[in-house]
Amino acid sequence: LKRLNTMAVKAITSGMIIVGGGIIKHHICNANLMRNGADFSVFLNTASEFDGSDSGARPDEAISWGKIRKNSNPVK
Repeated sequence: LKRLNTMAVKAITSGMIIVGGGIIKHHICNANLMRNGADFSVFLNTASEFDGSDSGARPDEAISWGKIRKNSNPVK
């Protein structure tokens, strides 16, 4: 996790392509939170938004937490 966080913080630009969800999505998004959000993001998963899990969360939820930059164009 420390290496992932360091890579994200030191990156000039950062993007996330996440297939699936769960703990991996959580840690990748949190790493980008430390650099004020990812510049690009694509989420591919079958999780529903209504169940309240991190896997099914919409990109606007990640924007509200600062995991994705407000001026980005996320795709789910």
